[in-house]
Amino acid sequence: MRLLQFRRRDQAEERRPDTPAIPFPSIGDSVGRARYIPGDARRLTVRQRAAIGRVVEVQFAGVVPAGPLAGQSMYRECAGEDVLGTAVPEQDLDFVDKRGA
Repeated sequence: MRLLQFRRRDQAEERRPDTPAIPFPSIGDSVGRARYIPGDARRLTVRQRAAIGRVVEVQFAGVVPAGPLAGQSMYRECAGEDVLGTAVPEQDLDFVDKRGA
């Protein structure tokens, strides 16, 4: 096994100015349409089970800071739609189209 030498953060290279930043949506930004395809239907509410396979317009709701979904982007339905009833993690969505980002 090959070991790599540890470099302290202050020794790490800074991001070059010509490197593009990865665009990230702001909370509330519409990100397009997505099909709801959860990985484990047993943990879902009756309402969420009925929504499996449906395409909904979603907006960015934030990133989970801690817990089992830590680091996951969360999305919620845009105003006027009432299919899912709650925010869902990115892993449960299959994006049909994406806007902005």
